[in-house]
Amino acid sequence: MQSTSAVVRLRPPGKRDEWEASWYRERLADPSLLTTAVAVVIGGISYLAVPVGGERRGGYIPVRDATSVMLIRQALEGLDGFPSARVRWSTHPDTCDAVEWGDPAPPGDDDAESGRFYGYSEQSIARFTKERDMSEDRSQESGAGQYTSIRVSALGMRVRADGRTGREAWQLLWRRNPMVACAGAAYVALLVAAAITLAARVV
Repeated sequence: MQSTSAVVRLRPPGKRDEWEASWYRERLADPSLLTTAVAVVIGGISYLAVPVGGERRGGYIPVRDATSVMLIRQALEGLDGFPSARVRWSTHPDTCDAVEWGDPAPPGDDDAESGRFYGYSEQSIARFTKERDMSEDRSQESGAGQYTSIRVSALGMRVRADGRTGREAWQLLWRRNPMVACAGAAYVALLVAAAITLAARVV
């Protein structure tokens, strides 16, 4: 793939993107979409973009800083599988900007409708809604509120929300406190960039 500028470049997903790619692979109704996914790399930081196709009608990448938002949109513009690449500017200081592509996302908070829009399988949608409902029931029965913990170390951030970890915990954090989630994503990105820089110097 050709570089779109001296700052941003596109490449096929690699080992560095496997954690995020595996999350999509387990949930997409059509995992073969990952064969045409792209990693948008800005200054050593990689953003995985999964194209539309089949039941997947749209996608998005939340981004903290305006410069990266514009660079990602420009990189995806005109690329097969990423129609109508556009910026969704945040209207609230506690939410991130995002790069979107495909059809407009459905309004409202219907998780099942959103899941189908983004091309997730019925099994993964059912699993998510079941776990969400069970978590809410446990919170109501115990009288406890929503619980989210964040552990920060030199290795990165570990989020735990209502007994969930990994991507599900990050999703809950995005909903409950987008500002904290944005800051966490930026922190992890800085760690990755620092590690890449250090490795380059050692080599």
